[in-house]
Amino acid sequence: MTKRRNIAVLLSIIVAVFLLIWLTVLRVDEEPALGVTYSVVYAEELGLDSEEVYMAVLEELQPSLMRIPVYWSRYEQLEGGYDFTELDQMMDLAAEHDVDVTLAIGQKVPRWPECFIPEFYLDDDVRRGEALLDYVGVVVQRYQDHSALARWQVENESYFPFGECPAFDPRLLSDEVALVKRLDPDTSIQLTISGEQSFWAFHAMSGDVLGVSLYREVENSAVGPLLFPLSPQWYRVQMLIAELFTDEVIISELQMEPWGVASFIANDGTLEGYDHFTTDELASNLTFARQTGIDEVYFWGVEWWYLLRSLGDARLWDEGMKIMENRYEEI
Repeated sequence: MTKRRNIAVLLSIIVAVFLLIWLTVLRVDEEPALGVTYSVVYAEELGLDSEEVYMAVLEELQPSLMRIPVYWSRYEQLEGGYDFTELDQMMDLAAEHDVDVTLAIGQKVPRWPECFIPEFYLDDDVRRGEALLDYVGVVVQRYQDHSALARWQVENESYFPFGECPAFDPRLLSDEVALVKRLDPDTSIQLTISGEQSFWAFHAMSGDVLGVSLYREVENSAVGPLLFPLSPQWYRVQMLIAELFTDEVIISELQMEPWGVASFIANDGTLEGYDHFTTDELASNLTFARQTGIDEVYFWGVEWWYLLRSLGDARLWDEGMKIMENRYEEI
């Protein structure tokens, strides 16, 4: 693996030099396939009825693609006892609405605190690892033949130290990927990384698809709001290099909500949160994503849109509906 990584680095540097020269004058404006990430945990955190929001996403936004996190601690609340009733219903509804689903499985999946580990496995790393593989195997075998399943995502941004998680163990990740490949060799495997804070090619060889985040503005405790000084061309360079080592690169998280939503909820100023991420920023972020040339994009924040709508402000939700209808000329 070390030798392959060194070769990847060398090739990447050579290719990057030529690509940077070429892409400084190239503009791309794609109309990517659009999807959403939907989190029952996040919907509930916002005080919403997760089933109601899910149906609104399916019937009103009508995405063709969806990523659904499979929360280990939610579906194994008793040791060795699994209850997938909720997820069964979500997958069946996705199939009825012709949505292709990526199931994100593992101990670290989308939304804070990132890691969702049953409490009875927290104190023993060896036992946790064994239980994790058992759990992953159960999920794969349950859904591998489901008509809505399009792709597996194994863990979420494993190499990025974000969230309340155990120390990252690359061997455990390799074991998970190998298990999924063995149980379901016909379904693609997606791995994800931070699009802003990593060199994509380093992580592009382990899966069939590489998902990257695209965040324009975040909050930093030391400096406050932070705008990433990156251009669409930089993402495109990263994509073209990474595609030397994987089948496909997608944007698995496109920022479509303000950073730090929890602070708006805690201060009981939810509607004021719109001012921190408006329809102009939503359109701007989509335009930025289109200019990267990446042809599959998943929105991050539809639960937030729905919360604002439930409180009387439907601007983000309505704009999202326009976008999902591919009416780019109205953005």
